[in-house]
Amino acid sequence: MHIVSRGAVAVIAGLLVMVLIVLVGSVAVAALLVPGGLEAMQASTRPQLPAAYLAANLVLSFGAAVAGGWLTARIGAYAPLKHAAVLATVIALMSIPMLSAPQPGQPSWYGWAIAAAGVIGSLAGGALVPRQAVRVSGDSVAAPAS
Repeated sequence: MHIVSRGAVAVIAGLLVMVLIVLVGSVAVAALLVPGGLEAMQASTRPQLPAAYLAANLVLSFGAAVAGGWLTARIGAYAPLKHAAVLATVIALMSIPMLSAPQPGQPSWYGWAIAAAGVIGSLAGGALVPRQAVRVSGDSVAAPAS
């Protein structure tokens, strides 16, 4: 696979893994920690979300970002941190609309915390993958000595 297309696949795969983990995990966390569960969260006039839910969702988001960053770096193993940094940039850009105004029931700092968890987590996940050699047009590009 061409290096550029492999890099794009790496970032998309990492983002999809993050989204999947966050979607499934958020439903579970809401069912466990929000009175009334997901229905209460979707209500137009919801009260302040419980602190336990906010904390659990931050941990979940960070873990999902680590998993996404790891997968991105693993697929783009010839430059794992660069690929994780691209994923972190995508997350930061996707977070911009969320930062302009907090969602109902969320404190004003929460959007910033979720964005930071995504960016830092994806970079941390990328740091878990060592750089590997990759074959480019029949040539081998050696990994640096550790």
